[in-house]
Amino acid sequence: MESELRVNSLVVYYDLVTGSTDLKKLYINCKNKEFKNIPSRMFFSKEWINNVAKIYSNIRDTESLYKLYTDLEIVSEELKIKSELMIHNSSDFDYDRFEKIIYKISNRIFSKTFIDSNMNKYNNIDEVFNVDEELHSDFKKIITDLKSIIH
Repeated sequence: MESELRVNSLVVYYDLVTGSTDLKKLYINCKNKEFKNIPSRMFFSKEWINNVAKIYSNIRDTESLYKLYTDLEIVSEELKIKSELMIHNSSDFDYDRFEKIIYKISNRIFSKTFIDSNMNKYNNIDEVFNVDEELHSDFKKIITDLKSIIH
């Protein structure tokens, strides 16, 4: 049982960190068009709802966790549409709407310090989060809870 809890927590943790890292790259690109290291797709466990349900009692704020996954899935779907339209050389993609979604969700996930920082300092990025400086406090709690289960 404890092993299954760890595995499910690890999957959720990995989904959130990789999804948020991808969102971070998209946000930086919205603010700094010179930044080109952006994902063309985002991937999450197909069983994320089940994984979260299995760790439910070990997370302080499951409502925020579900909201976080939902937000990241919205970005994932928008990114998928954008990529598909670009493959077909279509100009039908609404970039303004896409950027508004990125800004809105980024403001919920990232700290004000990160949101307000100068994005021109980024030329290329392959790092994951500095949890203490870049994430909103609600998201930090979720990551902290997941880490405590994993270790």
